[in-house]
Amino acid sequence: MLHRKTTYQSAVYQNFETLDKRNYHEIIRFCERNRVAMEQLNFEEFFIMELAYCNALFQMDYFEKQLKIADKIIELSIVNNIQYYEGEDIYHKTLFQKAQVHRLLNELLEAIHITKELIKMNSESKEYQEFLKLCYTNDELPILELLRGYGVLICFVSAVLFLLNILIVEPFYLESVFLINVISATGLVVGGIMLTVGLTIHRWKAYRKFHNFMNGIKV
Repeated sequence: MLHRKTTYQSAVYQNFETLDKRNYHEIIRFCERNRVAMEQLNFEEFFIMELAYCNALFQMDYFEKQLKIADKIIELSIVNNIQYYEGEDIYHKTLFQKAQVHRLLNELLEAIHITKELIKMNSESKEYQEFLKLCYTNDELPILELLRGYGVLICFVSAVLFLLNILIVEPFYLESVFLINVISATGLVVGGIMLTVGLTIHRWKAYRKFHNFMNGIKV
């Protein structure tokens, strides 16, 4: 467990301690402005500041930078056998933030892998479980988007036919009104069914993957 140093504090660390820990912009600016000085601090002070910097990057959506700092935090945690700081499991927190960033960057394989490892370490965490479900649901989105595109196209064509029916067919080709109405209605129904079936199948596959994984770690 990491504790704050009380026997001596550097000037840089003392200035850092005056910052509002919820002012993420200021934390990022301070750490980046004092990067050289930070790297010359004792390990405890450097690690505490790096933790705050990593969390601030995550909170402010600086994802690429956050991934690099998160890797450093995780490595330092392992090498120095540090898991908790101020009662918080910083190892799991940083890993989970890393998984969330990968999902937001649409790097779903990485997000799924990290989340699986977190669940193996803490299989009772509902937060990890729900996030894994979300990742599985987001996975294979290109197929879902293609299906949705076809559904929207069919609905659009049906709407155009319906409009043409009102503007052209009814005034000039009354005998074809019924046929056009049937085609338009059929298209709308088929488009709706495609969207519904596609979403249902996709969600079912996601939950099946999740339950297969959970059953596997319980064996």
